[in-house]
Amino acid sequence: MQPTQPQYTITPDDTKRQETIAAAWRAYHGELVKPLERMPDQPDDNVMSNRCQPIVDRGVDFLFGKSLEISLDENAPAEAQKYLDDLWGRQEKRIPLLQKLAMSGAIAGNAYLRIMPRRSYYDTAYCGRSVNSICANRAARLRDRDALLY
Repeated sequence: MQPTQPQYTITPDDTKRQETIAAAWRAYHGELVKPLERMPDQPDDNVMSNRCQPIVDRGVDFLFGKSLEISLDENAPAEAQKYLDDLWGRQEKRIPLLQKLAMSGAIAGNAYLRIMPRRSYYDTAYCGRSVNSICANRAARLRDRDALLY
């Protein structure tokens, strides 16, 4: 039986951080506070220009706008590169994920990505070859860990 995850109590600092992040998202979407009060029977003198979104979008494009390849050293075994490619998935899915992560980090201030392998993946994907004992040992070690961070 797996132990249950401890309950976390939201503190006032957490609430303040959530409000700050929500305000940053509103600014990104151009929902800005009008600095001038509108006078009766006068046009609205507030000229609102969203300067937040272009900055965030430019940074995301700089980081992940082009193709991104993740590769090992030339001397690494081909099986290790295939393992890494299978873990990260197809580029059509990987790049949008990384772009969303970068956008969230730019707006909220921090971004975290937890890579968790499927437990059944290690039992079947690489464990039927001549390196069966090495693969079984590795699968057992990975099953005991929560995240794969290489």
